[in-house]
Amino acid sequence: MQTQQQQKKTRMTGVPKFLRHLYSILTMEDPTIISRSKDGLAIQLYNVQRLENE
Repeated sequence: MQTQQQQKKTRMTGVPKFLRHLYSILTMEDPTIISRSKDGLAIQLYNVQRLENE
């Protein structure tokens, strides 16, 4: 029988909400505002003001 702490470590959950929203932003927004770097390891913000307003 597992303890409650062990169950938390092995419990599977879905993709965190933050990552789902970030993925949505990166796929839906204008790439002149925000996009992934060419190697996919970073996020590039080109126009923060437009991102905030749109």
